[in-house]
Amino acid sequence: MASTHSSSDLESEPHRPSRLRFLVPGLLVAIAVPVVILTARGAEPTEPTESPVVPIAAEQPVRELKETSLWNPATTITPASYSDRAALELGTRFTVSAEGRIAGVRFFKAPGERGRHTGSLWNSRGVRLARVSFTAETRSGWQEARFAQSILVRPGQTYTISYHSDHGTYAGTRGDLTTAEPLTPATRRTGVFRYGASRFPDRWNPKNYTYYVDPIFQWWESTPRPNPGTPTPAVTPAVTPPAAPTPTVTVTLPAPDPSPTVTVTLTPKPSPTPTPTPTPTPTPTPTPTPTPTPSKSPTPKPENPVPAGGFPSAASTGVTPGTQLTVVNGDQTFATDGQVVTGKEFRGFVKVTGANITFKDCVFRGGTTNRTIPLFDSTRGRDTVVTDSEFAPANPSAGIDGAWTRNTQILRSEFRGSTDGIKAGSGTVIQDSYIHDLTWFASDPDQNGGPTHNDGVQSLAGETGVTLRHNTIDMSTTKDANAALQSSAPNTTVVDNLLDGGGCTLNFSHNGLSGALTGIRVNGNRFGRHSFFKCPILLSTRTTLAELTGNVFDDTGTAIPQPERHD
Repeated sequence: MASTHSSSDLESEPHRPSRLRFLVPGLLVAIAVPVVILTARGAEPTEPTESPVVPIAAEQPVRELKETSLWNPATTITPASYSDRAALELGTRFTVSAEGRIAGVRFFKAPGERGRHTGSLWNSRGVRLARVSFTAETRSGWQEARFAQSILVRPGQTYTISYHSDHGTYAGTRGDLTTAEPLTPATRRTGVFRYGASRFPDRWNPKNYTYYVDPIFQWWESTPRPNPGTPTPAVTPAVTPPAAPTPTVTVTLPAPDPSPTVTVTLTPKPSPTPTPTPTPTPTPTPTPTPTPTPSKSPTPKPENPVPAGGFPSAASTGVTPGTQLTVVNGDQTFATDGQVVTGKEFRGFVKVTGANITFKDCVFRGGTTNRTIPLFDSTRGRDTVVTDSEFAPANPSAGIDGAWTRNTQILRSEFRGSTDGIKAGSGTVIQDSYIHDLTWFASDPDQNGGPTHNDGVQSLAGETGVTLRHNTIDMSTTKDANAALQSSAPNTTVVDNLLDGGGCTLNFSHNGLSGALTGIRVNGNRFGRHSFFKCPILLSTRTTLAELTGNVFDDTGTAIPQPERHD
């Protein structure tokens, strides 16, 4: 519920002299008045003379400082609460339709949340404009902090108000957008977040959750008053002076001549409003018409925001609940650029050779084979996207992996039952996905007849630029698993993931490279304690980490040990 508050007790408009209060004193306006003629008894009238100019006050508009916020802190709300057990920044994106200032920040503190909090204001480029620490917090409910100096905001720009939590318990609700003109939440990507230290929150849930972070907006509003008409001066009666030897003088005022009406208009000089650069709307690519075939619905999954309840799980990944799937039998190759493929269950192996092909709400099941092959192969494609999909072989074997990729984004997808989850090649981004319960085999031809070496994600020498962001990769559910990530790919980034299992959970090796393995960044991850060797990270002797910060054990939040190092 929007809230608008009048703040008439505030002394002055920011950055204006304190003498300008809500009622501006009337300006003095010169208006001509009738001529006064003096006559003496027995004397001829003299020529008229001009009287002094008489000032008349014209009332001006009342200027009042207003304050508003998106949610009324006096109104009781009961949003759902979630615990991610990880430090994170949560925010709200907003715009204003009138120039004003952000005075501070509020956030709704979920029950069970604890620790210190800071609030921040950011511009659209991710520059922090102001920061404040919260003090005297209550156990739950709305908390408020004011910036040391209010910050100017203008129409046509998008800002983000946020707070940081070390504990990671927060309130969140799908939708619940409110408007308090001239303050408006962004209609898309309203609620944003980012894991780790306090940084610009630039990630969002596609279901448009709000996290109850509220800007305190102030602006000046003028209430116009009607300009007064031409004043009619009062007629001065005849004046009889006291008895004296001088003649009696009478002041006579003739009927007044019409006087001009003077109108005074105060026009404040507006501050220039920057014009936002429009974002071109991409032309949607046509969806091929499927051949009618029997359909089935996936097992319904409860909706779950991201972030919510920790990290991605079966509840927050995979096919969108309610999607009707069309079964496609046999192996398939997609070569036409720009295709969008939705709602398919592939009962064969899928290969991508075209560019800009998107798969959404699909299930990849594969077929029966003794070959070494993935359910989904995009190594010959370009700019492939897979979102809200599932990879689970119908007939697992030692040679079947979930996906082999290059230049591919995999978002909100689930991998289970294959030997390796993903063999990630150059330019692969894996985000908000869940890899778990891979299948172990006692005999694997690729291991010279030995048992499988299951990896959640594997990147081989010769690949580069792989990113793992906010995934759950749980290898503790797979017998004798090798690693959540086994990588020989330079410039690999591993950030904001929940990782567990394997001999060592992350294993970086320069094997297969002509030189050192460099450009590795491992930041803000949470680790389980189920690696065989009690080893969160293993580095080969010629592996160099570019960044290693904020990595902790999931159960206690304590820092993990320094990486082990050997070949």
